[in-house]
Amino acid sequence: MISKRDILEISCKVLGLLCLIWSIPYFSTVAFMSRGSFAYMVGPFVFYLISAFILLKWSRSIASLLAREDQPVELGTDKGWQKPLYTLCLRVVGAVACIKAVPAVIGAILRILFRSRISSITPVAVWVSLISSIVYLALGIYFIGGAKEVVRIALKGSLREPDSSNS
Repeated sequence: MISKRDILEISCKVLGLLCLIWSIPYFSTVAFMSRGSFAYMVGPFVFYLISAFILLKWSRSIASLLAREDQPVELGTDKGWQKPLYTLCLRVVGAVACIKAVPAVIGAILRILFRSRISSITPVAVWVSLISSIVYLALGIYFIGGAKEVVRIALKGSLREPDSSNS
């Protein structure tokens, strides 16, 4: 029998590999960057490498933190299996969103702080980038928290009682 923590542990390992993949474009551009824009590309590269290491090394601990109850997940024909599995998947999506949003927030803050050095980016574009990155991060945190309203709306139709006339 597979448990929620087992699914999350495997998901953390997959996310760790995704972080390694997401770091590759930053690695290739870091080698060709000018000194002024070097800091903007090194930050996300290092963040993704550290995230990959943490997710691969401590996936079991992270899974224990995200799934406090270690209940078995039984996939069957009864109507109760959809909600726990969907909530679990939302937590994984939330983790992906947070991992992608943190470097974006850091990069936007750095662009705001050093905007005089970057002449091609307008101040409005930088602030819009920061706001959208913060919203992305907030959604990730909401999904990690279980996203009760999203689960309720998404599963509203699929959790209805089956018609007794079809039985």
